[in-house]
Amino acid sequence: MASIQRIKSKLTNEISYRVQVRVKGHETQGKTFPNKKEALEWATGVEAAIREARNFPHKKAMRTMFADVVDRYRKEVLKGTKREDKCNQHLDWWLEKFVGKTLVEITPDAVAAARDVLASGTYKRAKQQIN
Repeated sequence: MASIQRIKSKLTNEISYRVQVRVKGHETQGKTFPNKKEALEWATGVEAAIREARNFPHKKAMRTMFADVVDRYRKEVLKGTKREDKCNQHLDWWLEKFVGKTLVEITPDAVAAARDVLASGTYKRAKQQIN
């Protein structure tokens, strides 16, 4: 929902309008305009964009697979480093836990649950022992 505030400058006595659009689950967006008509038009457009999931950073995360991010990390960051083998073992474990998931689906709760599974397991030389 958008809220519009009329603001009067104490220095110049000019009137401007500050808009804030708040929708549950999204960041608050705000902007200031010289007239109310522009403020209303902007607020309506932003609310429509939120409802249609347009022009927001999380939209790309809805299409990006976790496996693609890991592959890119391996190619651009790890390749040729001393820690490549060890990191690849760790990345393989996380890939197994989040197979077929997009970045949006990997929530802090999902990471915490996977971390708890990792912490509760018994490992020897980077291989899980069967209890």
